[in-house]
Amino acid sequence: MRLFVYFILVTLVIYLFDKYAYEIDQFLSKLRVFIRYKVFNLRTFDEFGIPYSISIRHKEKFISPFYVVHYGLIYSRIYKDSVTDKKIHWQFDKTLDLWNEPPKSIKKEFFIYAADWVVKNMTELGGCYHIIYSFDWRYEGYPNGILKAPWYSGLTDAYAIILLLRAYDITKDKKYLDSAKKLYESSITHIRDGGNLNYLKGFPWIEEYIDPRVSDYDKLSFVLNGMIYATFGIVSYEAYLGISSGYSDKLIESIIANLTSFVKGEWSYYDLIGTSANLKYHRIHIGLLDELVDYMKKNPSKYSNHIGNLMDIKNLWRKSLKHLGIYYVLYGERSFAYYNFITFFVFFLLLCFVIGGFICGSLL
Repeated sequence: MRLFVYFILVTLVIYLFDKYAYEIDQFLSKLRVFIRYKVFNLRTFDEFGIPYSISIRHKEKFISPFYVVHYGLIYSRIYKDSVTDKKIHWQFDKTLDLWNEPPKSIKKEFFIYAADWVVKNMTELGGCYHIIYSFDWRYEGYPNGILKAPWYSGLTDAYAIILLLRAYDITKDKKYLDSAKKLYESSITHIRDGGNLNYLKGFPWIEEYIDPRVSDYDKLSFVLNGMIYATFGIVSYEAYLGISSGYSDKLIESIIANLTSFVKGEWSYYDLIGTSANLKYHRIHIGLLDELVDYMKKNPSKYSNHIGNLMDIKNLWRKSLKHLGIYYVLYGERSFAYYNFITFFVFFLLLCFVIGGFICGSLL
């Protein structure tokens, strides 16, 4: 009887941690923030809908430019029904809901506030315009292990183009189109010249993390989700302006050519400096491949020979979604969050024996 009770309880815990691994991981992230700051949120929002991130890495809440763009795109959805000509920059939305902490409220004006924030916070640095990150960011494996402010991100610069094109569609204010052009030009300019573009195995690659003080470009991180999101921004701009000989095809070819380097069996790597994806980014990688494949299917004359390869990797990674917790334990990024998840799991296993002993004692 006792063994049977223990077996049921342990099986239940394993099932819950396997099936709801992402939700548990997010709960633990909020719990860590609550213990330090007494706030049970990963982000808060001001009266204009601008997000402030809260992390145990920093003493105070801070604005991450990426999340201003991210939430701006979420806010822009409120306009989708009123846009009659939904060009490609209105279609790259599939992964928005895979990110944590949805906004508490969505208002039309929040969309414009976000777009205006991007325009106001663009700064010329090294000859190109960027949305500057004004805080230091520790990153194991990156040169010197940290990005020192001011630094910038090809992900944020290029992805913001989509937000700005949407703002131009709605307002017809030329400042958004002008700003999109500046970010586009930065994104296709090599890092040595102040831009975001690097090369990986001879293919162009837009870097997510760029500390302008780092001159050894081969040692940069080559982040997968950053490259794909940036590519969506470049594709959107070139399609909008009718640029036929730009970088869209080259960037997609680069993703196709380099994708196998991010395969860790049925799991994925976050970058090419050895960082395994965590739960959030592994799910996002799968969503991004879904979106990229959808785009390629709309252009079969260019990409029909490559769709199958991307589908194979996407389907390989999707297998892990059936047992997300188990795969995370086996292959996930070895970080504080990872060990927090393991500790929480072990705690509940031990709790099973306490509860099981109590149940058996009561029955006897």
